[in-house]
Amino acid sequence: MKYTVITENIINPETGEISKKDFREIVTKSKLKGGFTMSYKLYDEILLKVIKGEKDLRIFLEIKNRFTKTKIEIPLNARKISEKLEVSTPKVSSVISKMVEANMLMRVERGIYRLNPFAYIPYQSSSDLQKEWLELKKLAEDKE
Repeated sequence: MKYTVITENIINPETGEISKKDFREIVTKSKLKGGFTMSYKLYDEILLKVIKGEKDLRIFLEIKNRFTKTKIEIPLNARKISEKLEVSTPKVSSVISKMVEANMLMRVERGIYRLNPFAYIPYQSSSDLQKEWLELKKLAEDKE
């Protein structure tokens, strides 16, 4: 059991003297059930840039939800996504392009993308994701 010590000034009612007394406060912790993700202000801005309708939202969520703590770079195949969601392949390609332009995704190589950890971090992801993102952005800029 953990506790913290709180020291208070107490007046003795019989003598009127002030003395210090230590009190113990029991510290309890409650664990959150389930998990959570982190999203940043940039995430909201990206949503406004990318999503223009219900199909865009479905595609966006399908792509975003493919990223996990262990999958930080994923292959995206517009044809397969379009078949799963029953939307056109050009529509999926358009949303992927908008996500790259809005800085939600980084194209690592042909068909492989990385999620921007300054916009969204999947549950239980490594704290090093943001550092890695900055290093990759710098490498990409140096190539240009």
